[in-house]
Amino acid sequence: MWLKLLGAFLILVSTSATGNLVAKNFLARPKQLRQLRHALQLLETEISYSLSFLPQALEKVAKAIESPINSLFSQTAKLLLNQEGYTAGEAWKMTLTKFLPELALKSCDEEILLQLGNSLGCSDRDNQLKHLKLAQSYLQKEEAKAEKEGVKNAPLWRYCGLFLGLTIIILLY
Repeated sequence: MWLKLLGAFLILVSTSATGNLVAKNFLARPKQLRQLRHALQLLETEISYSLSFLPQALEKVAKAIESPINSLFSQTAKLLLNQEGYTAGEAWKMTLTKFLPELALKSCDEEILLQLGNSLGCSDRDNQLKHLKLAQSYLQKEEAKAEKEGVKNAPLWRYCGLFLGLTIIILLY
């Protein structure tokens, strides 16, 4: 009897935890997109008003924002400062490839960031500022979509995890 109760409890806890984990990703994406947008605004400010070089601007941005988004900027700055011959676009792409699995971003967000990386460091300041503003506007649209998805899907996944566990328990016992 106690073994059945323990098994039922473990099934319920594991399916609920899985549902909560999926729901957490739905809620983390808008926050990370907001942080990315803020980071790009800071980068824009560093480039336009402080007239900082790109690696120094990326370092300042990394210090000003929270984890895990700051890793994108700090790692890109390190790659550029190590003088291993990487262009800014290559360093950005390498960093994105490394850190994207840790983030709650989708492939459409990745595409926006990759397009931004292609323009970093290869054009004049005004053109880079235009690309930063464009990326910010795309990220803002994706953030709005992610907010709606999060409000809609996060509770759904939480309940699905709980009800899946209850269904399994009923079917087994």
